[in-house]
Amino acid sequence: MPVGPGGEAVVDLVTMKGQFKRERGPRLLGPQAPEPRTQAPPLNYQSVVVGAQALQVIVLGLSPRAPPVAPSSLGPVTWLKR
Repeated sequence: MPVGPGGEAVVDLVTMKGQFKRERGPRLLGPQAPEPRTQAPPLNYQSVVVGAQALQVIVLGLSPRAPPVAPSSLGPVTWLKR
């Protein structure tokens, strides 16, 4: 992973707002499979931290609320769509 001034890792933070859904419970296949998995509450924000050089996903998460830190406080911001 590239390192910036001061020894920090260089990463990109991508935050998307939308209606993200996930299912709860195990996913089994075959004749013994239970009923479909239950739906979890919709989540409105997905955040992904990506290594800037190799574009590998370092961490991702879903949340019902916006990130607690304004992205502009972390560095330059590019808005793809508002």
